[in-house]
Amino acid sequence: MSEDIGGENPRFAAVAAVSALILDANPSRKRLVLVQTTGNVVSLAKRDPAVLNSGITLTAAGSTYIEPDSVGRIWKGPWYAIASAASNLAISEDL
Repeated sequence: MSEDIGGENPRFAAVAAVSALILDANPSRKRLVLVQTTGNVVSLAKRDPAVLNSGITLTAAGSTYIEPDSVGRIWKGPWYAIASAASNLAISEDL
């Protein structure tokens, strides 16, 4: 049996050179896709603060981070991000 996953409309977060919240905690989260849409370095953190070039780092346009991971784990808490210069992250969250 397969499970249909449907989420909110895709959206984006503007990311700057200071760590900031990009996605609130969501206990209903089933899947998360974060895509770096600019050419700058963007680092992600599951807790504040995000630190540039530390943890999960997306380095080029099109770099993608997806959860659940290969063993089915998914973080349902808040996400934070920081960038080397003004950047955007595309966000898709399935509930």
